Amino acid sequence: MRAALQAAIIGLVSIPRQDLALVLPAEPEEVERNAAAPVETLTSRELEVLQLMARGLTNRQIGQRLKISEHTVKFHAASVLGKLSARSRAEAVARAIGLGWILV
Repeated sequence: MRAALQAAIIGLVSIPRQDLALVLPAEPEEVERNAAAPVETLTSRELEVLQLMARGLTNRQIGQRLKISEHTVKFHAASVLGKLSARSRAEAVARAIGLGWILV
């Protein structure tokens, strides 16, 4: 299931919205109840990086798009993962979608 969700997030496959609802909570309150740790607020730059991660861009591509170094992108991505208590980019994107922070 996780691999399928990761593939959908980076655009390799599509998941119908009704099926996506089966794996992502509809209400932000559900995410908060189920989260291991409270979700911290992202900075505007972290949110930009997260949105580009959701589109499947690499760190290098994100850096080029935002005109920042790849190292800085990695720093922001690590911060996003930490704040969302995510172990992977795909998990961070899925949580952000569940919170309504980004749209697919």
